[in-house]
Amino acid sequence: MMSTPDSPRTTALRKIQEMAGRTSTAADGAKPAFFSTVPTTNLTHASQESIGVLRGGTVVTIQTRQAQMLVTGRERTDTQHRILGLMQFSKYLNQMADAARNDDPYADWFLLQAEEALEAASSGIASLRERLGKLLDSVPAMQVEVAQSTKPLRITLNFAASYAYWTTRVITDYDELVRMVLTARHVAYMDAAAERGVLNEASRMVRRVFESTARYRYTGITRAEVRQATEPARQAAELMGQLPVEILEKRQRPKFAPAITRTATGNKASADTDTDYDHDATPEDLLADMPDATATAGVAA
Repeated sequence: MMSTPDSPRTTALRKIQEMAGRTSTAADGAKPAFFSTVPTTNLTHASQESIGVLRGGTVVTIQTRQAQMLVTGRERTDTQHRILGLMQFSKYLNQMADAARNDDPYADWFLLQAEEALEAASSGIASLRERLGKLLDSVPAMQVEVAQSTKPLRITLNFAASYAYWTTRVITDYDELVRMVLTARHVAYMDAAAERGVLNEASRMVRRVFESTARYRYTGITRAEVRQATEPARQAAELMGQLPVEILEKRQRPKFAPAITRTATGNKASADTDTDYDHDATPEDLLADMPDATATAGVAA
């Protein structure tokens, strides 16, 4: 016996019901992984629950040996100076950020000096990159592709201090500049002397960032102690110089300085400050020559 075909209205209703069923099944049985692992609470108790701290991650890609050296640094040997790298520099920045959080005015002062050096390096390297870009585009009939590493180095970063990420950005800009310079040399747009000149100029900009905090020493003093001219404050001035008034009075603070958590009575808020870090690099270490400027792009396996 032949069945009577469904009317267009009946067919449409059936499709809607089927779609609703699939949606319901997906909603009930295929929740995203995030929601399936997060415990739930009802609205009544929501105000009593505490939210966990935020966690994230950053991955940086490095393509040249020169930039790799600025990230990792180099230990002192009998024949080579020590080179301070981002990894050690970030520890100093973390220490200063902790001290600034506890109302150490010298930490604010040296973070400001690091900020000034970072701004100078950012603008200086950007200017060099612009110059190299114009050079590589100077022959309309030639389309020059900037060299890339066949095996770049990818590093996961997790810094406590914002300035360490800013420093990382400067190093990645330097990394790109190195690739542009090596490319220009390879295609005969730049001779060896010009290549060394640009790379040395750029590497000095980055090293000045590292050098900017070299005189900082953790003392644990506060602005109140500086105003009271205590003995620790006097010793801090001998070590690091006379503190500018605008820093002492908080009229000038670093852009990315942490909020001061010391209470109005001068008691410290709960915070763990690692005081083991110390700037033991000499000026020779900080200003040591960078790796051979004529090295090819790429990083060690």
